Amino acid sequence: MTVRLLVDRSEELEMIVDVSKFLSNEYRFFPIHFEVNWCKAFEVNMAGFRNALKCGNFFGCPMEKNKTYHVCNWVPDESKYPPGIPTGQYRIRNYVMLGSEEVTVFDGYIDIVNSMYIF
Repeated sequence: MTVRLLVDRSEELEMIVDVSKFLSNEYRFFPIHFEVNWCKAFEVNMAGFRNALKCGNFFGCPMEKNKTYHVCNWVPDESKYPPGIPTGQYRIRNYVMLGSEEVTVFDGYIDIVNSMYIF
């Protein structure tokens, strides 16, 4: 992922996360929806965000205006996710907000599999 921040207020960025599950050939509502401050999520390692430090030039907040950041090979930390999420395909839609203004929207796609069946 490559990001270039065009504002100098990275500490104010909020992320709204909306999860949908793939059912009947389309993504449908799934009851995981929350809002979090971008920098605080990184600071507390939410979902394993700090794993982004392993590859690229993103080192956390504050982020510099007009600098291009690269994150590569990021893998979420499954121990940071709620237990009991059903197996299946999911879309994680992320709305990045600055105040009431939508800055960007990006999607991530994951497959949750039952690890006891993986050999």
